[in-house]
Amino acid sequence: MRAFRRFLRLPALVAVVLACAVLLTAVGIAIGPHSKEALFAVDRERADVALDLSPGAQRTEVYDNSGNEIGILRYDIDRQLVEIDQVPDDVLATLLAVEDNKFWLHNGVDIRAISRAMIQNLTSGAITQGGSTITQQIVKLRIVGNESSFSRKIREAVLAARLEEEFSKEEILEFYLNEIYFGNGAYGLQAAAETYFGKNVSQLDVGDAAFLAGLIRSPGIYDGFDDIDIVGKRRSMSLQSAQDAGIIDSEDRERFEQRGLPDRNRSPQRTDETLKRDYFLDEVTEALLAHPALGETYQERFAKVYNGGLRVWTTFDPTLQRHMEEAVLEVLPGGSGDFEVAIASVDPTSGAVRAFIGGPEFADFQFNLVTQGSRQPGSSFKTYVLAAAIEKAGLYPFDTISGVGPCTFPNPPNVDYE
Repeated sequence: MRAFRRFLRLPALVAVVLACAVLLTAVGIAIGPHSKEALFAVDRERADVALDLSPGAQRTEVYDNSGNEIGILRYDIDRQLVEIDQVPDDVLATLLAVEDNKFWLHNGVDIRAISRAMIQNLTSGAITQGGSTITQQIVKLRIVGNESSFSRKIREAVLAARLEEEFSKEEILEFYLNEIYFGNGAYGLQAAAETYFGKNVSQLDVGDAAFLAGLIRSPGIYDGFDDIDIVGKRRSMSLQSAQDAGIIDSEDRERFEQRGLPDRNRSPQRTDETLKRDYFLDEVTEALLAHPALGETYQERFAKVYNGGLRVWTTFDPTLQRHMEEAVLEVLPGGSGDFEVAIASVDPTSGAVRAFIGGPEFADFQFNLVTQGSRQPGSSFKTYVLAAAIEKAGLYPFDTISGVGPCTFPNPPNVDYE
């Protein structure tokens, strides 16, 4: 009886959907246990199940001393949050035309779609069709999971209605655009735009949106770069949906159809401008992983650094870095000889590291000769002694200094005297 009272307090839309489910089971399309399953699920989900739209794991971005991005740090998940007003209107409209064309009209559940799917599922005795709205997809991602059962679908519908009661449509859609997976490690629309097109989300068009919309259904099964037949067909279906919704006309659809699909070999993947710079990023990463403000344990700091969405501003000077690399190539063109070069440019007034070469190409070497090499400077310091003599003692490079007289250095630290 308690479950029935709570059922009556549900939003009208979800109550209708659940009533349909119970009626269908009552008249024999499915067996009685499904009706009990429905009421028990309603009873559970009217309890205080926490609904949360806080963002998922995000990549950390590292910037130079002018505020330009020089690299990203991520572990498995590449996500950068965007606001809904950064997404072009026709791109939003295309995604909605494919995924949920009644998004602005329903209250979390599309009665017609879910009823059609429910009849099919009850008739077959298994979950074979979805009928899920974007709101239901969020609930599935964050709360109920992928279990194929009637109780899960009912929980999903109830919680979707609750989500729409507690959050605005704009908040729900923005969360969805930042949460959804597009394959190849790209979570959210911004990461997908960069991964497949090398674009900012604001530069996407309907053709791009149609391609990305086609990836949403099974990004973990079909690869956006490799499974070109499947993703091509899905893009065509998405473009047709966009035309049916009046977003584009037939000429636009044909023009986008003729556009090539993203190619892994040609796609502008996110890489640093120079491999040498990776030594600097590596040092930044190690410093962050050791910083106590980011967590008491290494595991906590690791999660914060790679999935915490940090914005890290550094002292790196890209102009000085370029001059440093050019100087190395001028002295040792093409890495000639058996020499290895490591340089750190440090501002003596502040200790700020401005440029950094830790050794040969980082991808091949990955051993930092500046911080890990522990090499003695040897005769290289004679240059600095000479510079000090010129600056402090008034000597000139061609002056002759007598070396005849005795010179005493008392108590050197590495020598024991009786």
